[in-house]
Amino acid sequence: MNKSELLRIIGSNIKFYREKLSNFSQSHIASELNISATSLSHIENGKSDITISRLESIAKILKVDILTLLNKEDDIKDSIINNFYNNSGNKGVNIMYQNQLEIIRHSYEASLKTKDEFI
Repeated sequence: MNKSELLRIIGSNIKFYREKLSNFSQSHIASELNISATSLSHIENGKSDITISRLESIAKILKVDILTLLNKEDDIKDSIINNFYNNSGNKGVNIMYQNQLEIIRHSYEASLKTKDEFI
């Protein structure tokens, strides 16, 4: 993987988590980072290099692990994302990846088969 591909993946992941999980605007994140919305747009589009400290700051704002932002896009797209809130005011995100989905699907199908055999 070359540098431009890595920057594109990181930028795409930042945009994905900003829009899908945090529901933050580019302006909000840019303001938190003390950069322009245009600069953040360049990062999200893989047109701008990003430092580790900047990536760490973005991960903190988005409340994700920095390694999550480095994952290949397919790992994110092949996942189920569940935002949760509880009565204590806590909130978080559960991410289930494709291999876990396959296990659940097979388990579900086996349960249906057992149910049908029982009936």
